[in-house]
Amino acid sequence: MAIRERSRLAEPAKRAFRFALHRLPRRLRPRAQAVAYQLKALLTDRDVRAAFVLWPTANWLLDAAALWAFLAAYGHAMEPVALLLA
Repeated sequence: MAIRERSRLAEPAKRAFRFALHRLPRRLRPRAQAVAYQLKALLTDRDVRAAFVLWPTANWLLDAAALWAFLAAYGHAMEPVALLLA
């Protein structure tokens, strides 16, 4: 199903990129295309996609843990679920 969703969204993404690309100044177009090709190459790598999910999630959870520790240090201990929802 993920493959079908990706292929279904590929064509609108291409159209949106082309639309934006034609509105950039000519001198910026090659750089924008190079960035798009690099991003496409990165996202086709399974390990890179996993890292794109793993590291931001770990960062968010560590931020929440730090917030919980600071609140606990000032005497206001919260339940972890309430903290994550807040």
